[in-house]
Amino acid sequence: MEHWSDDLSAASLMDLASLQVENRIWGKDLRRLAQSLVESRLSKVISQDEYFHGRNRGQAEAVECHRRAAVISTQMCRAYSQV
Repeated sequence: MEHWSDDLSAASLMDLASLQVENRIWGKDLRRLAQSLVESRLSKVISQDEYFHGRNRGQAEAVECHRRAAVISTQMCRAYSQV
C-alpha cells in the first residue's frame, strides 16, 4: 500500500473523483487477487500457510480500501455542500 493522506480538505472535486476511480480500481484488483489466491489453493499450487498469509494481507488491504472509500465519500459530500 502506498502512503495516502486522510487530509483531503484541499482537494478539488476533480481530484476527489480521480482518487475515487483509483480506489475502485484498487478494490477490483484486490478482489481479482483474492480469487486467484483461492484458485491457487484449490489447485494445490500454494500451501495452506501461503494461502493464510495471502488472505490476511488481502483482508488488511481490503479494509484500507474501504476506509479510503469512506474518507473520499465524506470529503465529496462536504465539497458538494460548499458548492
